Amino acid sequence: MRPRTARFRAPSLKGEKAQRPSTSLGWRRTLRLVTHRGGHVVFLFGTSSVGKTSTAAALQPLLDEPYLVLGLDTFFGAWPDRWGNGGERERDGFWYERTVDGALVIRCGEHGERLLAGTREAVCGLVSSGVNVIYDEMPVHGGVLPAWREALADLDVHWVRFIGDQSELDAREAARMKSRYHGLSRGHAPLVDDAAWADLTLDATHLTPQARAARIAAALPR
Repeated sequence: MRPRTARFRAPSLKGEKAQRPSTSLGWRRTLRLVTHRGGHVVFLFGTSSVGKTSTAAALQPLLDEPYLVLGLDTFFGAWPDRWGNGGERERDGFWYERTVDGALVIRCGEHGERLLAGTREAVCGLVSSGVNVIYDEMPVHGGVLPAWREALADLDVHWVRFIGDQSELDAREAARMKSRYHGLSRGHAPLVDDAAWADLTLDATHLTPQARAARIAAALPR
């Protein structure tokens, strides 16, 4: 025979306890208020080495509300090596490929596409819950930006496109990346060429991260 276990009983609300406000009810009201409010997205996109990440870091302290900084590299950094470039399962995940003109591009397989889709769902969930997000995206293929636009269509988004002189981007790559990654900015730059629909386009060739951030902050709706 199993030993009898005592059942949990809620405390009786009598006397002074009945006079206390309900903490749980207040929490639920707060949750409903926050959830219905929704957050805001500042979506930075452009090729490699164009200055998105440094701009996101400079922008965050300029804003009047808290913004979570996320980006493609946030998720790449948590991705297992076996499904990354050079790993035994890279063709199911992500790998680098050199094109005939010497540019470098990132390719993705089935699990890579799942990660990209999950990333969109994660960001949408955060923003729908009232969290503000600065997102830093380098499109890895032509379907990425259309998928983001569809996913964020019902949310409050400010789209910021980054462009730059290719010779300057090549120099930045040479300074910050190993030689095997050179050409990445050239490989992905064409993916943002047809994005004139962005709310703001920044030529980041000669602007500092602080100057870029200030321009974005000034352009945001108040």
